[in-house]
Amino acid sequence: MSLRTRLILWFTGTITVILVIFSVTLLWLQRRVDIATLDEEMKNDVVTVTGVLATETREIGPGTAAVAGMLDELRLPDRGIAVFDAAGTLLGAQWNGLDHTDARRHEQMVTAAGVPYRIVVIASLKEVAHETAMLRRAVIVAMPIALVLTAIGGVIAANQANDLLARLNSALAQQRRFMADASHELRTPVSVVRTAADVTLSKATRSEDEYRDTMRIVGEQATRLSRMVEDMFLLARADAGQRHVMPAEFYLDEVVLECVRSTQLLAQSKGVTITSEVAADVQFSGDETLARQLVTNLLDNAIRYAPRDGHVWVSLVKDGASLHLSVSDDGPGVSLADRERIFDRFVKLDPGRTVDGGAGLGLSIARWVAEAHGGTLQLTESGAGRTTFLATLPYAHPAG
Repeated sequence: MSLRTRLILWFTGTITVILVIFSVTLLWLQRRVDIATLDEEMKNDVVTVTGVLATETREIGPGTAAVAGMLDELRLPDRGIAVFDAAGTLLGAQWNGLDHTDARRHEQMVTAAGVPYRIVVIASLKEVAHETAMLRRAVIVAMPIALVLTAIGGVIAANQANDLLARLNSALAQQRRFMADASHELRTPVSVVRTAADVTLSKATRSEDEYRDTMRIVGEQATRLSRMVEDMFLLARADAGQRHVMPAEFYLDEVVLECVRSTQLLAQSKGVTITSEVAADVQFSGDETLARQLVTNLLDNAIRYAPRDGHVWVSLVKDGASLHLSVSDDGPGVSLADRERIFDRFVKLDPGRTVDGGAGLGLSIARWVAEAHGGTLQLTESGAGRTTFLATLPYAHPAG
C-alpha cells in the first residue's frame, strides 16, 4: 500500500471516528437537554397549579371541591395533573389522554392556603422523541456528506503531504550525496598532504630541493582544499537561501577581461591561447563578486579541458534586452548523455577531459549564479574541436 493511500485512509478514518463520537455525543446531549428543559417546565407548572389551588382552597375550602375548581379553571392540555392530600388520597386528576408509560413525571409536596397537598404533573416524551428523531435523521444525512468531504480533504492533504515529503526526501538525498561527495573530494588532497609529509619525515635529513618539493605539493593541495571549501560553503549558503544577489552597477566587460588576465597563467602552463571578443561599455546590474566567479569558473573549465597547446574563446555580446557570454574550448567535447549531468555537483567526466584538481563544482556554481541573476547557463555546442557554454543574462538586471 502506497504512502499516499495510507495517509488518505488514516486521515479519513480519524475524521470518521471523530464525527461518529461527535454525533453520538450530540444525540445524547440533545435528549438530556430536552428532558432537563421539560423538568423545568413541569416545576413551573406545579407553581401555577399551587397558585390556583390556593385561591380555590381559600374560597371553597380544602378538599375535592377545591381541586375540582382548580382543574376546571386551569387548562394545561399537554400536561396531566393529579392532586393528593397529605395522606395520599387522590383528590382529583386530569390526565388529558396522556399515556403514563410514555411520560415524564414530576411530583412535589406544596402548601396551598396553609393546606398540604402532593401535586403530580406528567408530560409526554413524544416531543423529546420527535426532536431526537429529527436530529438523528439530520446526522444520518449529514454524515455521508461529511465523509465524502473528508475523503476529498484527505486526498488534498495527502497530495500536499506527499509533495512535502518528496521535497524533503529529495533535499535529504541531495544533502547525503553532497556530504558523501564532499568527503570523497576532501579525502584526496588530505591524503596527498599526509603522504608527502610522511615521506619527507621518513628520513632524518633531506635536501633543500626535497623540502621545497614537499612544500610545493602541500601548498598546491592547500590551495585546492581552500577553493573546494569556499565552493562548498557558497553552495551550502545558496541551498539554505542565505546567499542572495547583492545588486550593484558595474561594467561586465571589464570583469570579463580581468578574469581573462587572471587565468592567463593557468592557460600558459598548458600552452593554451585565449582569444577574447568583448563588447565595450556593457553596464550591468548584478552581484559583481558572483559575476566574476561565473566568468572565472567557465574559463577555468575551458582551460582545464582544452588540449595542450589548444585554444579557448571568450565573447560578450549585447543582444537587445539580453547579454550573451560564451566560453568555448577545442577539447574533445561532452557526450549527449552527460550534457546536463555536468552541471550536477561533483561530476567530473573521465575520458578526454582531464582531472587536475577540480572538484566538479565549478559548472554547478556557474549555473546557480546565472539563474540567481535571472538568466541561464547551457551547453550549446559540444563536439570534437568545439565545446561552448553560453550564459544568457538580462541586460538590465532588476535590483532587489
